[in-house]
Amino acid sequence: MRTIAVIVFVVVATASCVDIVSPRTELRPFADVLCEEIYRADLLTYTDGLFGYSASYPACFRRDRNEPSFGRGRARFCHDSWTNIALECYVTRAVGPDNAAVCDIRRMGRMLRARPKPVGGGAYILSGPLYEGGTRIDGYGHYTKCVRTGKLWFCYALSYPEEYRDSLGRLFALIDHWQPWAKPAQIRRRTA
Repeated sequence: MRTIAVIVFVVVATASCVDIVSPRTELRPFADVLCEEIYRADLLTYTDGLFGYSASYPACFRRDRNEPSFGRGRARFCHDSWTNIALECYVTRAVGPDNAAVCDIRRMGRMLRARPKPVGGGAYILSGPLYEGGTRIDGYGHYTKCVRTGKLWFCYALSYPEEYRDSLGRLFALIDHWQPWAKPAQIRRRTA
């Protein structure tokens, strides 16, 4: 009986050592892990207290409260400091107090260096390489939906590393379906 117990112990110990030295599984690419995390996350809703618009975002994003204009029609949600993926909601003027155009969609396109694509209902999508302070940020892109209401533009934007573009389908869908005052969209989770 004692011999059997020793043999079983030796076999289990040997199998454990083999698994540690030569694991059976390989690490998954980070892009796949990121995609799964974004699709599995519940959707939270941000509602702006000043302008009253709403936007959905995955629970794996955290609100950035360190931005200078926090709480004035603007909110930023970051995935983490390593991936540099951010969702941002903001409001900007379309016309000034004298009803002169301050920012039409063509001007916004020039500022973001993107050609506006109408998507219906007075909304536009602007996408392309990311620029900051007039300088292109290599390897990064942006995707922004702008909806004009009266004298204001309501915008929902995504900035992301291009290498993860294929993993961010749920975020693109959230922005595509976003309506500032509509009930938040429920973008289905992808089954793995």
